[in-house]
Amino acid sequence: MTKLEIIVKLSNLICRKDIKKMLRQLQTINAKCADALSVAGEALKVGMLVTKDSDGEAVLLSADGSTDLFFVVKEKIPTGLNSIQGEISEYDSLFNAIEDGERVVLIKPVEGEKYATDQFVDTKLIEGYPIHANTDGKIVRINSGTTSMVYDGAYVENDRTLAKVRFIESTTFAETRSNEALITAFGFEEQTAEATIDAENGTIDIEVAKDTDVETLVATFELSTYATVKVGTTAQVSGTTDNDFTNPVVYVVTAEDTTTTKNWTVTVTVATE
Repeated sequence: MTKLEIIVKLSNLICRKDIKKMLRQLQTINAKCADALSVAGEALKVGMLVTKDSDGEAVLLSADGSTDLFFVVKEKIPTGLNSIQGEISEYDSLFNAIEDGERVVLIKPVEGEKYATDQFVDTKLIEGYPIHANTDGKIVRINSGTTSMVYDGAYVENDRTLAKVRFIESTTFAETRSNEALITAFGFEEQTAEATIDAENGTIDIEVAKDTDVETLVATFELSTYATVKVGTTAQVSGTTDNDFTNPVVYVVTAEDTTTTKNWTVTVTVATE
């Protein structure tokens, strides 16, 4: 075998390596080459989205974004005493923590590919919504702006949840926050029947059992997705916050867009028998 043939064979192995751990290559270009010549410019974790600094080292982004990104991974090779152990979970920190200066492999995602990573912030992630990589190397939702990534749902493996990231043509998204400010369910442990919820008029009527102390009732409720609610200046937590329902109580629901609000008047009646 000539020197050239050896180099080509080694190159092909780098292209074909099956890198797993905290990153799943779900739909990718077959035999796409990865950059195996970089080192970490700071402490990282497998599955993070990173960029290269002026020295070509893998580092976190200085600002949230979706351009010039790489997934960072490393070889899954036990060393020292770990090398004589039996099977080791690929989720073990041994295979996922990356030290500053450690050699890494950088995978460049392109349009049409899909990956799954545990490096994400799950707050407000909704399938089909645009996302960015943040300065911690994690996936985060954005409400508007230009990006080449969308959240494609959850991927569960070995009881672990990973976020699926689908890469698309760079697209500008408009505001995607909901303006719904609904109370969709409302109740008390002491209720005698289901609450009557009138969404058009913003009223809720509910009856509780005879002799119920209505001055410290705790309501359980459901709201529009990512909406919040207050009574006066007090934030309400379902199943936790108590209120005095001697007189009707006004719940003010604020939609996800943080500007749309709706008043809901809750009237409690105590059963007579």
